[in-house]
Amino acid sequence: MTKVIKYMLAVMVVAVMFICPNTYALETGQNINVSPRNESMITPYGTSKPDKGTIWSWSNGGCPISGLATNVSLYTNYNFSSVTSLGIEFTSNTFDTQVELWEVDGGTLYFDKKVATKTVYTISSADESNGVTRSIRFNNLNASSKYYLKFLAPASFTATVTP
Repeated sequence: MTKVIKYMLAVMVVAVMFICPNTYALETGQNINVSPRNESMITPYGTSKPDKGTIWSWSNGGCPISGLATNVSLYTNYNFSSVTSLGIEFTSNTFDTQVELWEVDGGTLYFDKKVATKTVYTISSADESNGVTRSIRFNNLNASSKYYLKFLAPASFTATVTP
């Protein structure tokens, strides 16, 4: 009986790996200050939006971020606070990337609230080699609130978050 159960478990694990191949292939060390969040029930690395107490210190300057994801969203590893606006300057961006700004505990019943969504357009390799950048800014923020960023897949970028 136990051999049958072990066999069935092994078959299920292999099936999940074929159904969700990118779930296991995204933790490659290419992401800097962003983490993939698996949108399915399986979270092999336990990554998700940042903990409420994890806040970027602006005394360190801007927050460098870099990420690569084909099928899952990326989240900043830090919350950003004490800001009335938040800017992101992209020095490379392979896809047209949608960026969402979320307020921690800003919604009904203390759920996080999506504040805004902006699109950052692709930077060609020729433009990138010529120093072309793309920037977006979220304005009119509450300085006493905490915010984090979510990058919708597909995403492949290098950027800096600034107040």
